[in-house]
Amino acid sequence: MARQANEIDFWRGAALVTIFVDHVPGISFEGYTLHNFAISDAAEIFVFLAGCSFRFMMAGLLAKGAGLAAILARIARRIGTLAVTQIGITEIALASTLLAAVWLDDAAVRDINNAAAMFTEPLKAHLGLAVMTHQLQYFDILPLYIALLAMSPVIVLCELRAPRALLPLSLVAYGVTQASGANLPTWPVEGTWYFNPFAWQLMFVLGYTLGRPSRGGGFLSTYRPLIRLLSVPVLAAAVACRMMELDSFSEGSDFNWLFSFDKTFLTLPRVICCLAMIGVFGGGFRQIRAVAEPVADFLSYLGRNSLCVFSVGSLLAIWAQIVRFEFGGGWLLDSLLFALALCGMCAAAGLPVLSGLARGARARGASLIPAPTAAFRS
Repeated sequence: MARQANEIDFWRGAALVTIFVDHVPGISFEGYTLHNFAISDAAEIFVFLAGCSFRFMMAGLLAKGAGLAAILARIARRIGTLAVTQIGITEIALASTLLAAVWLDDAAVRDINNAAAMFTEPLKAHLGLAVMTHQLQYFDILPLYIALLAMSPVIVLCELRAPRALLPLSLVAYGVTQASGANLPTWPVEGTWYFNPFAWQLMFVLGYTLGRPSRGGGFLSTYRPLIRLLSVPVLAAAVACRMMELDSFSEGSDFNWLFSFDKTFLTLPRVICCLAMIGVFGGGFRQIRAVAEPVADFLSYLGRNSLCVFSVGSLLAIWAQIVRFEFGGGWLLDSLLFALALCGMCAAAGLPVLSGLARGARARGASLIPAPTAAFRS
């Protein structure tokens, strides 16, 4: 049975819708998404919630008495699923781009979203795709998630041996990354990952740590009033920075990570802004659902099956880009594209449900087949 609407699924669904809009540059709704009003955006929320979900997965496995080998096997299976998904949706996106270039008789379509290498150096680019060193623009969140899960055995070991060491260890790694500029390289196109996993692991660990259940309801629940009181002025300051179109608190500083709003390295202002948003709006799901129950339930439905929704949403964003490339924008076309995207993501959210129903039906059917008698046993 599907779980009921809840806060994590709701915010994850809201992040998925926001990510779709942000992945269609120039769409009429782009000016209303989170990055226009705050220093951080939906990506930070998405990774934070991924950390929370990983915390609940760990809690469930430990409650069942799972050992280290079983937990690591579960992580490996998830990494495999994400890798296959990443390669699959990227190939579909490439095929869509190539078909659009042929159909529109415009080779410029092939160059959008960092796809040119797939056509000029196909062997190298596809090898890079397989090992995650080549990523299309807007198709770089799943590689980040894969990298974070590849690092997660450290989280598992800390949880089993020294839980209090996890956050300090993450902060040290974050500080070393900011000081050294370490990042993973891309290939065959020279460069580095847009989402630096060595920096973004902090947001994942924060989600894991702050989502830790306890008898008192967890850190966020226990200190909710105080956290909200402290978060409101911080978030107000972040909104003011966006309204003034600031990109940094100090240009050319030797401590760029303390003052800039760089997304690749998840600089400190972005971390603080994200935590302030969580402090202000976290725990407000019941109130939101009381005011707008259909919207809350719909977003929770999307967030409940986030991998399918994200994958389909990414492809829908590419197709929307192609449509707007040919026909331009405008409220009417953009509204139609957005409505179709919501329908597509809703359908994608139902795929795991239908798959579960099909497996249940097969299991029930098998249970109705009588066992063979002794005469017919081989």
